[in-house]
Amino acid sequence: MITGDTTICAGDSTVLTVSNGSYFAYSWSDGSTTSSISVQTSGQYWVDVSDSSGTCTGSDTINVTVTPLPVMTLTANGSLGICEGDSVELVAPPGLSNYIWLRNNIYTGYTQQTYRAFNAANYRCVGINSAGCRDTSPAMRVRIVCIPVGPNHSKLESTVPQNDFFVEAYPNPSSGDFGIRVSCNSDSEISYNLFNITGRKILSGISTSDHFEIDGALLVAGVYNVEIVCGTNRKYLRLVKMQ
Repeated sequence: MITGDTTICAGDSTVLTVSNGSYFAYSWSDGSTTSSISVQTSGQYWVDVSDSSGTCTGSDTINVTVTPLPVMTLTANGSLGICEGDSVELVAPPGLSNYIWLRNNIYTGYTQQTYRAFNAANYRCVGINSAGCRDTSPAMRVRIVCIPVGPNHSKLESTVPQNDFFVEAYPNPSSGDFGIRVSCNSDSEISYNLFNITGRKILSGISTSDHFEIDGALLVAGVYNVEIVCGTNRKYLRLVKMQ
């Protein structure tokens, strides 16, 4: 009897093995003469076996089906440049059994065909079809291009610079916490190092979000320099902590 997976995903392989008994000679349909073969294409595979005398013979046949991978291409229902607080709906191809959405290569926990993106990041979706075959979409980048201002957020300031790496601290100066907003064309985590005026590092951390805070309660009044690193990008900002 030939054993092995009869359904595989495109790009994978299955090992077909003659499992019952040890024979002297094997003759597979692909010309192989071993007890096992590895196959990657759909088709019918057979093997003839015999003992050392050639008087005891047998044969078996198995069909292997290769299932195509889903074709994962994302579309956006709206502009990929959004204002802070707004969102854009990202859409994966329909008809799949499961969806796994990634934000900067981190699992979001969302498993529907559509995903609403509120943050600047690179988004991907892993699609899985009924056969369990999966593929990952190319990244779709969402940017924050404007931020609300005014007490009622009724106005928008001019667009945020659209280079690949942008860092903003707010409020600055601050008597409390410092908010840090980063736009970075990278799947890397964002790290930061905070130095006092003498150059001594007093705080450091890693964020998986493009918005994070530096705890002002840990700082005395004074001037600080913060280093923001995202992938190969690096930028320094001066922060002023007030009483």
